[in-house]
Amino acid sequence: MNKQIKKATTALEKSAPAAQANPYRPEYHFLPPANWMNDPNGTIFYNGEFHLFYQLNPYKPKWGRIHWGHAKSNDLVTWEHLPLALAPDPGPKELHCFSGCCVIADDGTPTIFYTSISAKSFAAAVSRQAEQWVATSDADMLIWKKHHANPILSEAQHHPENPPRHWRDPYIWKEGEIWYMVLGGQQPGEKFGSIYLYQSEDLKQWDYVGILAKGREIECKSWECPNYFRLGDNYVLLVAPFQQVIYSIGEFKDHQHRGTAWFTFDHGKDFYATNTYVDDQGRTIVVGWIKADGKGDWAGCLSLPRVVSLDADDRLKIHPLPELEQLRTKHIHLHRKLTEPTAMAGTAPYFGECVEIVAEFELDAADSVGFILSDDEDEYPIRFDFETNTLQALSEQAQLEFRGDPGQLKLHIFIDKSVIEIFVNECETFTTTFHPILGENNALKIAPFFANAQGTITLDFWTMKSVW
Repeated sequence: MNKQIKKATTALEKSAPAAQANPYRPEYHFLPPANWMNDPNGTIFYNGEFHLFYQLNPYKPKWGRIHWGHAKSNDLVTWEHLPLALAPDPGPKELHCFSGCCVIADDGTPTIFYTSISAKSFAAAVSRQAEQWVATSDADMLIWKKHHANPILSEAQHHPENPPRHWRDPYIWKEGEIWYMVLGGQQPGEKFGSIYLYQSEDLKQWDYVGILAKGREIECKSWECPNYFRLGDNYVLLVAPFQQVIYSIGEFKDHQHRGTAWFTFDHGKDFYATNTYVDDQGRTIVVGWIKADGKGDWAGCLSLPRVVSLDADDRLKIHPLPELEQLRTKHIHLHRKLTEPTAMAGTAPYFGECVEIVAEFELDAADSVGFILSDDEDEYPIRFDFETNTLQALSEQAQLEFRGDPGQLKLHIFIDKSVIEIFVNECETFTTTFHPILGENNALKIAPFFANAQGTITLDFWTMKSVW
């Protein structure tokens, strides 16, 4: 263990007891032992295990001094923390190890690609002078060595005349015998983000191919954290444009993504920076960073794993990972038929800060349905309005992009202390965070409501056990 990783590990261990006693700390979402976490990195299924790397500040519960944390899992539900993978090189040469990916080279070598931020690039507000670096390990993936030939990609070598701004976050996949890499960024002088495409035969020598995709409708600072993956005969491009994560479905042709209109992957402001797994069942699984705030001791966690697929109409389907069902404990089931328009609020409450709810509505008529969450001081609504196709999640709201059958609605809700994830009709998601005020012996109250509803309502409610 090098000196930088040893020092960071000691700081993390020292902070862990206070972080783990924090009342807002999630119980079944992944997060580091303490302090700051952001983007998931290097997500890979390897030798029968899921490996997760992630952006980490081991010293404070705020952004800074970015390392790579590391953990593994057999099921993406329960986790084992592993030694930190990457620490910035000492001195001005490297200040931060920004986001990237992990692949297994053709000779079997586990290989990390990441964006290295130096004092020079950081002084330019990370808009210029970033470099792409490589680190390798043996089969156990516990000790990582940075390559002597770093940088493996640089502005001077690959974009000498018109270097991109905010050039970072490598994501790599293989087509036949060719490795491809995408990097996010922005063309100088343009208002929209771009995704840059590179290719290699050996993961060592990389050639710039061109721009895979360029934003036109979504004005933003840049595009970052690009993911590009195949689903069936189609490709999905996920990008984080400094606002809600968006995606496009299309084809990879002539080294370009030729896709549909852009859609929102998660409507919440607290979900960002995705990465992907492909497991031994052939499932593509997306995870993202949740900007949760422990108000001291910890900050940030990983979203629940989301299995993505395409339906018969090539529309993206998004489901929570089925393996999460192993965390269910106490179960309550309700089935009710409303024979005439009925309004109800605040009745038949459930209680718990770590819960899962599946609510299915088949209604002949309704204005709105949902739940009211109540702590000792306030109420927090989760409300769907049928007329406007709008979902309100606490203080946020969004008009959903897909309309299902009139009167039919499925809400799959996970509440985990300060984190809420909502899956809507298996095709849209909404993530938000909150800080309920609860006395020592009190629990969060969760009450279903419906306004002018007529039809059938089915509710399943589970309390969830901790993965720690």
